[in-house]
Amino acid sequence: MSRRVMLTSFSMVMMFLCYTSNAQSTRASGGTTIGKIEVNPKWGSTPLVSVSNYSNSLRSSAGKWYIINISYYTASSTQGLKKTNWLDDVTMQVEMLFPAEYNRRKATAYMKGSVDYWAIPLDGKKHNAIMLVPPQVIKRYSREGENYKRSPIFIKVAFYDRNNRLIAPAGYYSSARNTEAQIRRAFDVAGGNRRISVAGLLNLGDVIMPRNKTPWMNIDYDKYEMIKPESAKR
Repeated sequence: MSRRVMLTSFSMVMMFLCYTSNAQSTRASGGTTIGKIEVNPKWGSTPLVSVSNYSNSLRSSAGKWYIINISYYTASSTQGLKKTNWLDDVTMQVEMLFPAEYNRRKATAYMKGSVDYWAIPLDGKKHNAIMLVPPQVIKRYSREGENYKRSPIFIKVAFYDRNNRLIAPAGYYSSARNTEAQIRRAFDVAGGNRRISVAGLLNLGDVIMPRNKTPWMNIDYDKYEMIKPESAKR
């Protein structure tokens, strides 16, 4: 692809970014095991855990985490009268685009992260998930003078089975009033593996973290599904 075509494609991403808030959800369709995905991110400080023999405090320069709260519903499926069926080996992947800076050049940063769940019950109820972007990532690539509480940010959430097949329509969030088609287009343009492209897209890789690799690992533990142990992935 030529430099001119890449620049033109990337300019389409930037046209979608504006500064009003709107949470979006995806409704379940017939036969879908997971649906009604909602994405509601917020900024937050590192949670402090009290310990008896050590003082725990926040570093004033640490900055805020970007907390991606996700909710979804599962289909209702049972064996016999009472036993609930389960969806085994589910991977949730989260992707995000946000305004960034690299070597004093404005760019749009693309990041992603995933978490493997051991099993999710098909109980017809609401379920919750959380993924987090560390403050160091935001500070390292943030634009000088940018107000990130008002910045245009796009998020995509998708669920896959053990064969890496999509098992639910993706859920989308935009801090701007964009259509789902526009957000999908933004992520399509953001695809690629290079660290930084001539079009100003900064690929940060897997820096969106699951809760078990953050200070949230023991907070509201029973609110979330069981994350697959590393030993079970072999």
